[in-house]
Amino acid sequence: MDENPHNNIDFRGVWPPPPAGFTAEGENTADINTSGTKRAMPEPIAGYKWNWGAFFLNWLWMMNHRMIGLGIVFALVQLPLAAIWVTVQYAVFVVLRSEHLDTSGNATPDSGTLRVLMVICIVWMAAFLGDLYLGYCGHKLAWRKRRFLSVEHYISVESLWRKWGIICGITVGAISILDVLYMALS
Repeated sequence: MDENPHNNIDFRGVWPPPPAGFTAEGENTADINTSGTKRAMPEPIAGYKWNWGAFFLNWLWMMNHRMIGLGIVFALVQLPLAAIWVTVQYAVFVVLRSEHLDTSGNATPDSGTLRVLMVICIVWMAAFLGDLYLGYCGHKLAWRKRRFLSVEHYISVESLWRKWGIICGITVGAISILDVLYMALS
C-alpha cells in the first residue's frame, strides 16, 4: 500500500492565497453571515440610514439585540421620565399660570420649581441624544450585536421593530398633544 505523507497536510491558507471575495475553503464571502461578529455589514443593510425601532423603543430594542446592560440603563433613566412626563407638562402649565405675583403684577414662579424643571429637562435632553444615536447607528449596532439567520431574517426582524416603533411614537406624540391641548383649554 503506497501511502503519501502529504495527504494529511492542510495546505489551505499557505499559498496561493484565495482569490478576492473567497475564503481559504473556497466559500464566497458575500454568502457568509457576519451578524453578531462585530464585522462589516452586508451591502443591503449598510444602505439603511435610520432605525425607528431603536429610536422609539430604545431600551426594549437594546435588550432584544444583546445590549442588556445599556438597555437597563436606558430603562432606568427613561421609564421614570415617561412616568413623570405628564406631571412635568402640568408643572410647566402651573408655572406659566402661577399665582405668585411680584409687585408689578407679573407672574414669578418659585425658584425651587424652576430648578426641578431644569434638571428634568436636562436629563430628558441627554436621554433624547441617546435616542438620536440609536436611531442613527441602530442598523450597525443590530447587525454587530445580534446573530441573525440571514440578511432576509435581519430585514424582517427590523421591519417589525420599525413598524411598532412608528406606531408607538405616533401614539405617544398624539397623547402628548392631546394632554397639552387639554391643559391649555382648561
